[in-house]
Amino acid sequence: MENNVSNNSSPTGKKIIWIVVLVVVALLVIGGYFMIKGDNSPFSSSNFFGSSGKKIPDTVYTYIGRVTVIAEDKSSFNIKALSGQNYVIEDTELKALVHYNTETKSASGETLTIVDLSVGDFVAIISKANTKGKNEFFIDRIVTDIPNDSNIEDEMFKEFEKFNVTNSSGEEVNPVNNPVVIPDEVTGYVGEIVAINNEAKEFYIFVEKRRNYVGADSYFLVKTSDITRFSEYRTYADKTSVVNEIEFNDLAVSDTATIVSGENIVNMEEFGVIRVTRSIEE
Repeated sequence: MENNVSNNSSPTGKKIIWIVVLVVVALLVIGGYFMIKGDNSPFSSSNFFGSSGKKIPDTVYTYIGRVTVIAEDKSSFNIKALSGQNYVIEDTELKALVHYNTETKSASGETLTIVDLSVGDFVAIISKANTKGKNEFFIDRIVTDIPNDSNIEDEMFKEFEKFNVTNSSGEEVNPVNNPVVIPDEVTGYVGEIVAINNEAKEFYIFVEKRRNYVGADSYFLVKTSDITRFSEYRTYADKTSVVNEIEFNDLAVSDTATIVSGENIVNMEEFGVIRVTRSIEE
């Protein structure tokens, strides 16, 4: 009886073993496939772009393309950035936001204005902030008369990306590029207001890496509310100073402002604030 039981169950046991072996092999094959396909693969879409397979750097400041749309109030315009010429995975429509201090010039160095821009122009748009992976962003420089066959890796674009910073003595210095150790919690920044939406009571602020806990120069959307307090720190020529209470409508483009949030704003691109203090020197 025992032998009969053993003989009848043997084929079933072998089937189970083979099923287990096949499942293990399948899992190994699938796991190997996704390891090869991961972000470190030279074919990963997050690291390479277009059919050329060029590597996308961690920071992208410039795109080139043909102007397709210009806002009626000249506050923004779109360009078509082709993957064969830019750090984009596929041909992409990008929206460039213009602020009060956006510089416009030709490739030869001629000073222009946003009014000189036309649909169909082939241009370079440059931001001081990292624009990698974004479809809409503020720009700090527009360069017109770019050759249609240009490539983002051409040497001239490295020159267009150079922005000098004026120190307290009025001397022009290159921006600080040393790594910034960012703490786990950040609740405020100091920067320059570049655009204001009075109806929504919010504004954009440009924050420099050399003065803040940020990994790179950045633009942030600052949202105020009924609990937000506004003040003005005014310093006079004789070094005396006074602090006054103000309102949202007193803020102006180009103001230097210190903003404080009631939450940790590390890695946040927009956030609410509980205090806004603008600094005025006379």
